Amino acid sequence: MKAQIILTFFVALIAFRAVAQEPADTVEGVDTAHVRGSTSVSRFFPHHYITCVGIPFYDDKKIDRPHWSFFIGGMFWGGGPSGHQHGSSFEFGCLNVVAACYYTRHHDQRVSLGAGTMVRKISAGNGIRIERLDDRYMAQETFPNGATKCSSDINVFSITFPMMFRQRLYKRFNVFAGVVPRWNVSGHAESKWQLGDNEEKVKWKVHGLRPFNVDLMVGVDGYLLGAYVRYSPCGDFKSPNPKIDNIVSFGATLAF
Repeated sequence: MKAQIILTFFVALIAFRAVAQEPADTVEGVDTAHVRGSTSVSRFFPHHYITCVGIPFYDDKKIDRPHWSFFIGGMFWGGGPSGHQHGSSFEFGCLNVVAACYYTRHHDQRVSLGAGTMVRKISAGNGIRIERLDDRYMAQETFPNGATKCSSDINVFSITFPMMFRQRLYKRFNVFAGVVPRWNVSGHAESKWQLGDNEEKVKWKVHGLRPFNVDLMVGVDGYLLGAYVRYSPCGDFKSPNPKIDNIVSFGATLAF
């Protein structure tokens, strides 16, 4: 069922872009934008406008650009046993695959509501193994003595709905902040290790994944590059899964 919903979501985005290929009409006497490549549809009002963005477009003042915004960053979190050290955890995704934006007249402020995707890979590290509990949940154990090539990861795929406020500081340099509600679609755990000549691998779909969560996000950007910090106060998994909350991630953005 979830796979069908995800497929429907992306089919809707493709349909939106198909509609977006129709040129936008220009209304005299109000602020307007020239759409290059016929890639968006717009409605304009005096002193401000609302734009639905399928893929990048440029406005007439060339000051602001609603765009795709890709991000990748490292992660740290609370929880875990005493002495726990984080592995090489990271997240990546696209903040806005599609978005509706409201601008002030001079483009100094922008409020947007979008939809995007995010993948998180949480690595246990420090010799901790994510073990299957009752064939459904997760438990934290240690790898067998003498085990090598050990790794233990949790992967979460989410569809996000960022709600952002952006303030222009100077030309194309901006600061932004907002909340990012997340729909957690799926979560999987995987542990691998080698003991002698034998390679062991355990992978399963984790139950107890919270269907919805909310993150806080702030950042700065200019031209193509930017930086962000994201805070996730609540964990993505319910008990009896291990407690992994208070996640702080930071990294870089690439927009075009």
